[in-house]
Amino acid sequence: MLAEEGGGNNVYMQYLSNAGRLLCHLHRLDTMTRKDLISINLNKDLKDTLSAAPTDNFLFGQALEERVKAAKNLEKSSEELKQVKPETAKKPVSRTHLNSRGPAQLQGSTRAGQYYKRPHPYQRQQQKNHPDQRTGRKPRELPKTQIERFRRRRR
Repeated sequence: MLAEEGGGNNVYMQYLSNAGRLLCHLHRLDTMTRKDLISINLNKDLKDTLSAAPTDNFLFGQALEERVKAAKNLEKSSEELKQVKPETAKKPVSRTHLNSRGPAQLQGSTRAGQYYKRPHPYQRQQQKNHPDQRTGRKPRELPKTQIERFRRRRR
């Protein structure tokens, strides 16, 4: 084809060259996909080592065993070089809440349980939202949110 004069076969040679390039590109993509599918199941250190390995007759190269051993030795030596943090003595965390006991003045006055002050027997219980007997008005309700406080101030 190349020996013919006139260059009529150059078009065919161009087509063959492009077809060869496409086949090489597809083969490379398939190889990379196969590497990625296999490396999904590997640990991170081994994955980094194998993904950088060149592909030759085998998917991860012929010296795969040597690369894996070198990566493991490197990992062991790096662990030895890392500093070990000294353990500090930790205080046990208290499980009791700070407010579980009563006020300090009442702690010794009861035997068990919380201090309960009974109301005086003649003291009248006042109920909320009922008119005050002296003035005939309801007691003023306190605002519950910041917005209500602001609105009451502006009135």
